[in-house]
Amino acid sequence: MLALAFLALALVTSACSLFGGGRVRVPEYSAREFFETVSIRGGGISHDGTRVLVTSDASGVPNVYAQPIGGGASEQLTQSTTSPMTGVGWFPADDRVLVTADQAGTVKSEEF
Repeated sequence: MLALAFLALALVTSACSLFGGGRVRVPEYSAREFFETVSIRGGGISHDGTRVLVTSDASGVPNVYAQPIGGGASEQLTQSTTSPMTGVGWFPADDRVLVTADQAGTVKSEEF
């Protein structure tokens, strides 16, 4: 058992020396670069298994999209310009979705 532990330690040490001595360079980004990123998070698979419900701030305000699992362009389901929208999930038997909306930053969410 002790020999196995030493072997594991030797393998980890060797791997670390091969990949820069165990140090990982973490990239740094400016605040401008950080805020220019697009955020995407998922909310479930459609009843027929063909789409993923996602929330993205690609439009500048979080909105809800249906992204085809097979690839291709997403369909924007909400078009808010002020209130962040979040996709919660699909209904189990049809194409309806549950969405929450924050009333323009008031942190009072409504579901619809």
